[in-house]
Amino acid sequence: MASSFLVADSGPLIALAIADLLPTAAAQYQPLLVPETVLRECLASVHEAGTWQIQSALDRGDIQSVRTEAKNSTEDLTQSQAIGAGEASVIHYAKAHKLTALIDDKRAISIAKRLDVAVVRSGAILVDLKRRGAIASIKPVLDAWQAHGYFLADSVRTALLAQAKEV
Repeated sequence: MASSFLVADSGPLIALAIADLLPTAAAQYQPLLVPETVLRECLASVHEAGTWQIQSALDRGDIQSVRTEAKNSTEDLTQSQAIGAGEASVIHYAKAHKLTALIDDKRAISIAKRLDVAVVRSGAILVDLKRRGAIASIKPVLDAWQAHGYFLADSVRTALLAQAKEV
């Protein structure tokens, strides 16, 4: 995966925050771009996992808030495709600026691909960070995600560990 800007959805953003990887990811992929809609979702409750890490990353410039220009297009995606406003804003912004969307939601990934938007998942980011030498191992990150209730199918976990040469 080449260095490029990533437009992050709330799930992957929270997952990276839980593992304290926002600064590491930002160092590899420029600042992470986050639509305002997604930031509102992530920062809505100070008691949710990852909230203070996301706010700190925003304050440091590791993540950058971006405005989705075409509100009607985002609303159309939300209503017609049954995805959330956050996913819709990520897809719209990534498409408009020819960037890669960082999304884990299957329906949103399918829609993004149909719209010719490049997509990457959180697990692929972990493997890439390890290949770049930015993290030593993905297993502790996967364990942290699991401990915080971030669902990852056993087959996906096994595949990621194999890609990272940790099995």
